[in-house]
Amino acid sequence: MSLSSPGSYEPFVETLISSGPRFKSFLDVGCGMGHYGLAARMYASAWHHQDQDPDPAMRNISLVGVDINETTILPHHRSLYDQVLLGGIQDLISHLQQFDVVWIGDCIEHMKDEIAIPALKNLWEHTEQLLMLATVKVYTLYETKKLGTIHASHRSAWPPEKVAEVLGCPISVHERNRQYFMWAWKTEPCTFRDEMPTFEVKG
Repeated sequence: MSLSSPGSYEPFVETLISSGPRFKSFLDVGCGMGHYGLAARMYASAWHHQDQDPDPAMRNISLVGVDINETTILPHHRSLYDQVLLGGIQDLISHLQQFDVVWIGDCIEHMKDEIAIPALKNLWEHTEQLLMLATVKVYTLYETKKLGTIHASHRSAWPPEKVAEVLGCPISVHERNRQYFMWAWKTEPCTFRDEMPTFEVKG
């Protein structure tokens, strides 16, 4: 469940998915209000209009959203996503297909390590091209009733070194205020179309 300011990572998500290979499937973990699902749809649509002879398969990208908080799933999700799944990603991942792009937005810190670590490993195994992850930089353990659910509580910390260790590969990191935006490629790393200061962390 994405609990940060709506759209806070959109420029970075857009930079990465527009710089890499064209994706045919996108998994939005912690889909929240659907901002990143919308970004994925918009880029797919832009590709179709730019191509003189568009690939018909690209017109039918698979877009799947997952969230544990049923109060965030609204009617517009059904038209934006091909499928919206309610529940914990750790329980659902084994039933999901492979995805070209996996986005984990502001939700991994709300899981305990014993749940989050195997879930992240499984998500990486289900990634064909690119995995992106956003989390808080300054970790504070707290319990809250935000949005009327205990799922908003911070339960684990995810510095870049930990993410790289769990994935078992180098990752790229962009620091932004109190947040980390991290990503790893299964394919060859792509050159960004926009400037985005980063540093590398070895797995």
